Amino acid sequence: MIKKLFSLLLLLAPAAAALAQSQVMTVHKTDGSVVEFLVADVDSVTFSGEDAPELSNQYAVGTQVESVQSVLEEVTDEGYTFRLYNESGVTTFNGVEPDVTIFVATEFVDQSVDLATATSAEASVLFNGQDCNGLTGTLSVAFDKFKRNVTITLESRTAAGVALRAKYYGTFNRAYAASGLFTVTPTEGDAFSGTIPSVLSVPAATTGASTAYAFGNIEATTASDYLNAAHAVWFTVAASKLNGTIDLATETSMYTFRYIDYATSTTYSTAVSGTITTATTTSGNVYFSVNATLENGTVVTAEYFGPVSNVDDLDNMVPIPQVDEGVTYYDSDGGVYSDTQVSYVKKTTRTDGTSGKTYTTLYFVPEGSDDYSDYYITPQLSFGESLVNAGKISLVDLKDGDLFSIKFHTISLTSPDAKYAGYANVPNNGTLQISLDDSGNYEIYLDVTNDYTSPFSASGGDQSRIVLYYKGTTTN
Repeated sequence: MIKKLFSLLLLLAPAAAALAQSQVMTVHKTDGSVVEFLVADVDSVTFSGEDAPELSNQYAVGTQVESVQSVLEEVTDEGYTFRLYNESGVTTFNGVEPDVTIFVATEFVDQSVDLATATSAEASVLFNGQDCNGLTGTLSVAFDKFKRNVTITLESRTAAGVALRAKYYGTFNRAYAASGLFTVTPTEGDAFSGTIPSVLSVPAATTGASTAYAFGNIEATTASDYLNAAHAVWFTVAASKLNGTIDLATETSMYTFRYIDYATSTTYSTAVSGTITTATTTSGNVYFSVNATLENGTVVTAEYFGPVSNVDDLDNMVPIPQVDEGVTYYDSDGGVYSDTQVSYVKKTTRTDGTSGKTYTTLYFVPEGSDDYSDYYITPQLSFGESLVNAGKISLVDLKDGDLFSIKFHTISLTSPDAKYAGYANVPNNGTLQISLDDSGNYEIYLDVTNDYTSPFSASGGDQSRIVLYYKGTTTN
């Protein structure tokens, strides 16, 4: 258009010289600006091309060139989306807008796509989040043999003639678009919907072992932090199903699942339907999607992509169940043999002759009795200082020097302390939590079944069980 205007003015110039003295040529540039010239001052007009700058891991708008510092790949059923960033170190979509976004359908990978004829379902280009409709030119996306590197070549122009170009060869990080939402929908009562601020993980300890993830509605750096949450989930995934999808109804050996309702201190461990999908990336980020229907009808959903914090275990995120204060003893058939309140707790402190460590014994004297010496009547719990304010303890993990023992009725279980010379009846189950505040008040929870590793056989015990909960002071 500009060239035609110039030609017309030059042809008319000899016949209208006087008029030309006052004529003004107005040039409207593609960036919206306007430049004016007096026609009388124009001697000649020439047009020449400008060589496009050579690109190497860069993108360009016209002659403005920027480097590509980060590349994220997202894979869907439809195809591949690559997001190119001028900023380095980008590994998730959160908080950073891409400079260039390129989509190509799966069937067009390793091909040159004609952008003038391609539909949006086949290929598309966005610069700074703006759709570049009406592009002409070509786009190609190709992977190397192992799909570890990608070559992206874009040579295009907008309808206004602005060159949009990109050239990249190199590695990329895979990323996932996740909502970050966590919802709980019970069959009765109020539903919950919130975000997932952080995720904890217990990596597989050995090759082939399961990987665990935990999240809740609060930020957490340790498992015990979740005790201040309203809701949390802890699930494990078998090594063979990591980076895949598990059917919760049919692949029960491939996962474990716990939903914890902290308002009632209840842990739900049975999912009857749904799926868990996981994916790990080379950048260390993790993707998971959870959709689980529990045995009681509660539906738990979550979706997350981002970093995780590795921890040694997640046991301490499980709260003490809400149980009545007192001592309940179950016989070997699981029936309640006795259920008594605690009248008072007597405390003694002694030194272990073998280890030289101090240990405490608490006698939970039942109502209607004053006999604390007979462990058939009065539960006797002993423990070393290492078990106090240590959070929830799995009795399976007891070790030499813990100085733990519980004696009540037929139950007599201990930690594998040196003084027993290998003849300790170490429990193969059970949970213990001992809290002590600065005022000398205890909160104690113990739940253990009389089932243990025996020095004389593979296992022993009559399967009786004690559940003990006490909160209060002690007497000497």
